[in-house]
Amino acid sequence: MPQMLKQERDRFIGFAFATAHLLLEVDLGGMIRFAAGASCGLADGPAETLIGRRITALVSPEDRDFLDHLLQRLISTGAVSLTRVGLRSASGKRTDFMLGGRRMESAGDVLHLGLVLASMLVSAPEVAGQTESERFTNGATHRLAVAAEAQVEEGMTFLMLDGLQKLAAERGPAAVAEVVPQLMSYLRSVSAGGDLASSLAPGKFGLVRARGVTDDQIMAGMAAILERASLPSSVKMFDLSFDAGGLDEADSARALAYSIRRFTDARSEDFTVRSLKDGASALLTDTVKLVTAARAVMEQRQIEVVYQAVVRLRDGRTHHFEALSRISGVSSIGPWIRFAEETGLIQDYDLILAEQVMSTMADHERAGWLPMIAINLSAQSLQSPLFRARFDQITNAHPDQAPRLMIEVTETASITDYPAMAAVLKGLQERGHRICIDDLGAGSTSLETLRALPADFVKIDGPFLRAAIEDPRELKTLQAVVSMAIARGSEIIVEQVENSTQVALANKIGAHFAQGFLYGRPTPDIIAFGNEQRDPKWTPLPYEKPARPGSPQK
Repeated sequence: MPQMLKQERDRFIGFAFATAHLLLEVDLGGMIRFAAGASCGLADGPAETLIGRRITALVSPEDRDFLDHLLQRLISTGAVSLTRVGLRSASGKRTDFMLGGRRMESAGDVLHLGLVLASMLVSAPEVAGQTESERFTNGATHRLAVAAEAQVEEGMTFLMLDGLQKLAAERGPAAVAEVVPQLMSYLRSVSAGGDLASSLAPGKFGLVRARGVTDDQIMAGMAAILERASLPSSVKMFDLSFDAGGLDEADSARALAYSIRRFTDARSEDFTVRSLKDGASALLTDTVKLVTAARAVMEQRQIEVVYQAVVRLRDGRTHHFEALSRISGVSSIGPWIRFAEETGLIQDYDLILAEQVMSTMADHERAGWLPMIAINLSAQSLQSPLFRARFDQITNAHPDQAPRLMIEVTETASITDYPAMAAVLKGLQERGHRICIDDLGAGSTSLETLRALPADFVKIDGPFLRAAIEDPRELKTLQAVVSMAIARGSEIIVEQVENSTQVALANKIGAHFAQGFLYGRPTPDIIAFGNEQRDPKWTPLPYEKPARPGSPQK
């Protein structure tokens, strides 16, 4: 009989841990008598440190009466099904749990509670057009950020199969097409929730493993599939624990997603079995530090805005200014901006820049200056409805200045839906903003971008112009691109102009405007620039959108 009771007890414990993160035994007075599992952030230490505390002390103030009613119902009826309740973490933050309970007659005057983190039951929202790898990154970063905040031990597992990579490289993806679905079916079976596994690149896989799954089990499962498929391949595996380093959930997710992409893009030869874990952990640690530093730059407004003139080629008169940002302690802004774009921080940065420039424009107007100013906004930012709503709030607060704010669209390679982006830009034009497509010829701005998006101006990348001076083939390409842009009703700006040879070529290809050190270096004070021109009341040149060639003239 004692052996049967022990088996029955073990069976119930097994059932409980199969579904709950935290198990609590509470007496009828609300005192915690037993705790097992993960503390889920409710205590600074393990779950056992909760013993001796009253459960009411863990509850968010607004849910204390609610939990008291639940416990009274549990005492009287013997059961409470999973119900959402807010508990207070050790740091004082509310965390939602799904709480279920039983009062067993054989257990005496105690209540048995099982708690599951509610956020773990919610998947990250899917975004239309995402690839399998992007969906995995989105789901994994959501889950791991939630787990890190709640102090639940979950981490990313990466696997590299050298033989699979080599075979795909030698014979093409079709050579491994049959075995990859088999591997993925297995990895899904050992992943958290059954859907947090993905093929990241040929021979590279990632998953958030389910609780209790061991390294040996994964290695054996993968090896068995490869053996059946007669594909000899060594399996390298390492885990990436996630320490958010004090970042909030959104920035934690950005740091992890960036690290996953860096691993996915890395060459196989960059990793050895010994270096895999250390290298990836260092990558994530460095990324967390970079995200933390970038967030501090924005929160402390360590951003200086300088302005550079854009002149009309035919007479050298200033047409407008471009707002360029500088960051204290950052020698080159380009890599910093690229990091912000890759981590998704660029949206917050773009909003800060817009707010600063609009405020400066209001100051200029009070001083009698009415210049048009161009700001750079990432295509990634403009594709976000939330960003556009916040950007509209900023411009609506400055209705007199907004029509003089020109938008240069950068990082166009991130555009996933050209018709949608075209509609966004047309909407901005209708609000009075002029649109410029930036860095044509830089590689990220394609001819598809030029064809698909409405633009008042197109800016030619400086290296593109310089290459055309040296290489006749580059010149023909540049002339074709410029002709296409002009035919679509855009005017041409050439940038990084530093000498008369570049000016001559700009005129030869039909450019309308130029920007560069030849016409002045960036300055934080464009009013002083106007005084130097002996025109303190300078206003922008009148602008009329050019008609397309062959269209009727008004």
